[in-house]
Amino acid sequence: MNTVALLALLSLTAMGHEPGPEMKYRSFLTRQVRFYWDAQQDISTFAAQVRQESGWDTQARSSHATGLAQFTPPTAQWLSSIHLEINAQTPFSAESTLDWKWSLRALVCYDRYLYGKLANTGEQQWPLTLRAYNGGLGWILKERSCKGGFETSPYECCRKFRALESCRENISYPDLILNKWKQAYAGWDR
Repeated sequence: MNTVALLALLSLTAMGHEPGPEMKYRSFLTRQVRFYWDAQQDISTFAAQVRQESGWDTQARSSHATGLAQFTPPTAQWLSSIHLEINAQTPFSAESTLDWKWSLRALVCYDRYLYGKLANTGEQQWPLTLRAYNGGLGWILKERSCKGGFETSPYECCRKFRALESCRENISYPDLILNKWKQAYAGWDR
């Protein structure tokens, strides 16, 4: 086992998180982040996002989404039509979201797309990117027009457009990824 893998294993164990299936996906996820982003981007953010979405369960299913990255069918189809490279090894089909390679590639690509759409949001760019992934970019763009801004009162802005439960989930989503799960994957950034 190389030093980096050992550090990642120790980091996960120290955080009370037993390493599991995610180690199988680490090198592939790293390659995707390097391809769509750059060498400086934290891998741990994406690993934490997958942890939040599916707990690294390739067969995860919710009422609207499936797979490691929990894509809805319309988003998966749209994304694969504008970013053909995510279909390179696995042509898009109704079951693509259950293919772990397609799913991880699509997650990283979609995050990059959303991050670009939310440029000039300063320190909020990553949290807003994650909220857009979770609840839809359209909602976040609507909230930008909220008086007082979504940075100062996110619940108030969110509630103008969505139900309370949707707002709670959407606003807590980046916090879970960036402040709870990300530290468990800190070793992946080395």
